[in-house]
Amino acid sequence: MKNKKTKLAPERKFKELIKRFEKYFLAWFIILLILVAINLIIKGVDIIFSLLAFWAILGIILIYPYIVLRGFLALKYGVMIMRFNPQGIEGKVIVRIIGLFIILISTYVIVQLIKLAIFWI
Repeated sequence: MKNKKTKLAPERKFKELIKRFEKYFLAWFIILLILVAINLIIKGVDIIFSLLAFWAILGIILIYPYIVLRGFLALKYGVMIMRFNPQGIEGKVIVRIIGLFIILISTYVIVQLIKLAIFWI
């Protein structure tokens, strides 16, 4: 008999993916913080404007893919890797609706952050 590879459940597979993604989160955050500090030292730009641009860049690079990954998880599989993980068909439909709203709202917020970053730069 051949040994079949056991497929991971969608929840476990994406939990592993999110854990891998979270490893690099702190490293990117520190790199961006250093870049903003260098920008402040070189240009002598006002701190408030630099911090606004920094948070816009941080949101675009780090937070948006993380939130959208969770939104797609909820939309495709009806699974939310959080405390709220309802069971049954009705629960999965609710989670899919929440996932769609997560994607739409986070996309809107990122568009606003991009506009803010372009305006201040």
